[in-house]
Amino acid sequence: MKPEALLNRPRGLKAAMGVRRSVERVFGDVEVWLGMGGARYRGLEQVKVQVLMTLIVANAKKMAKLLAAKGLPSPNAA
Repeated sequence: MKPEALLNRPRGLKAAMGVRRSVERVFGDVEVWLGMGGARYRGLEQVKVQVLMTLIVANAKKMAKLLAAKGLPSPNAA
């Protein structure tokens, strides 16, 4: 979106779009890189478990990346 278009928008929309961009990026990464483009299983309960496990993995990967950036050892390091 062009900066000129943001001038005519309500106040706070620019900040809201920044938050939306970061949230949509997380879900986009999960969909593309972790296989959430479609459900592997059938049935609501099984799909709930699949989504939960996939998001746990996504959060673990994010934690590992943040720990590595801070120079802290990974939990598996002996």
